[in-house]
Amino acid sequence: MKKSPIVAVALLLTACAGSPDNRYYTLSAAAPAQVSSGGRPAVHLAALRLPELYDRPQMVTRTGPQSVDIDEYDRWAEPLERMATRILAQDLAARRTGGAESPSAFVLVDEFAADRSGTARLSGSWKITETDGTTRSRAFSLAEPLSGGDPAAAAAAMSALLGKLADEIDRN
Repeated sequence: MKKSPIVAVALLLTACAGSPDNRYYTLSAAAPAQVSSGGRPAVHLAALRLPELYDRPQMVTRTGPQSVDIDEYDRWAEPLERMATRILAQDLAARRTGGAESPSAFVLVDEFAADRSGTARLSGSWKITETDGTTRSRAFSLAEPLSGGDPAAAAAAMSALLGKLADEIDRN
């Protein structure tokens, strides 16, 4: 039995019509936990680096110690590393007033994702170089509960984590 080309095209169109629409998410700046007492210059974010596992268009959910789920339809509205860098820079700027010269921070991220248990995690290390060349560094591991089980809740929790990281950098 031979199928006509019209039937083949109709079957192909039917298969494509069933795909869900992509949904896009962004991060947003977070208010400081407390207002800085001033007197210290703002920290300039020199760079933030994410592992390629997380710096992809799709949202990544940690499903276990050695497994992740990469959701094809829940996506970041811009590259995650660029967006996280911009938001963390805004968060840092909101915590102190600027100065003529300011220390610069480099942040190396090991993990930045939500997990199936309802928690978003941000871990890695930061290093600040003062204007006189001295440096200080510290490892960090932050967690934020999700307010729901959807990707929008994950994006909100991840935004809050960047704010917490800015608070930590500001205190040190």
